[in-house]
Amino acid sequence: MKKNLLIFLCANLLFVGLNRADNKSYQIKADKRISAKNDIGQEVISHYVALGDSEKINAAKFLVKNMKYHYSYESPILNEYYLKVKKVGKEYNYPKSITHYQCIYHEMGNLDVGKEKVYDKDIITAKTLISNIEMAFTNWRKGKWAQHLSFEEFCEYLLPYRVGNEHYEEWRNELRNLFYKYAIKENGCDERRYSAFWAAYRICDGIKKFGFHVDDKALPKIDLELPISSLLSMHMGECSSYAKLNTYIMRACGIPVSYDFTPQWPNKARNHSWNVIRDNTGQNIPFFRQ
Repeated sequence: MKKNLLIFLCANLLFVGLNRADNKSYQIKADKRISAKNDIGQEVISHYVALGDSEKINAAKFLVKNMKYHYSYESPILNEYYLKVKKVGKEYNYPKSITHYQCIYHEMGNLDVGKEKVYDKDIITAKTLISNIEMAFTNWRKGKWAQHLSFEEFCEYLLPYRVGNEHYEEWRNELRNLFYKYAIKENGCDERRYSAFWAAYRICDGIKKFGFHVDDKALPKIDLELPISSLLSMHMGECSSYAKLNTYIMRACGIPVSYDFTPQWPNKARNHSWNVIRDNTGQNIPFFRQ
């Protein structure tokens, strides 16, 4: 009995030792290994190593290292829900569309059925990641409103390819084509023309002309972050949806911006979301302009 127990304990110690060695090995390679099946991270990093651009190499490492923490929820029911939402957005304008959105929600039933958490590391391709890096760098190095950023600020305010846990879609080109024309409308003095703050101000004007409405009470309360294409089709959403849409649009146009929120105000029972601009003086300016 004692002999068997001794063998069992030794085997367990050996297993634990191997496990720790495996964990250590994994941590060393974590910033280069995206998935066991498809090493997308290494492919992206190797692409920039071949080009010899040290900043793009570090930007790729930054994204790859953080991909394992980001995900979206996917299911056939959610895909159907997104399609129906888009259809209503094409057929009805706000506020007539509200009733139809509520009907879709009740018709679909429980949107959580079959819902699975899908990590970015398993669905984002090397091509997508490289395209995102290239467009972000173009806005940083050649754009009007972000050249004042340090590399670390660039990684936080311009480079990220997503904001929340919404279904991932490629967005930079489409949103830039829709809204960049508003950002460059500031034709006054150079102080305004090259100001990230004033570019953001004009973008908010453009979103208003686009017809987006902030309405916190119109839609059913669901634990789901809608894709950007759904928000654009709906022309409406809560403050959190508006702030996230703002973040995507402004980053697409080369304006350094982040998303911020409070889960609870100290003096009232509700939350709120807004944006923060990293302006040309290096200051963070909170804003929420409808």
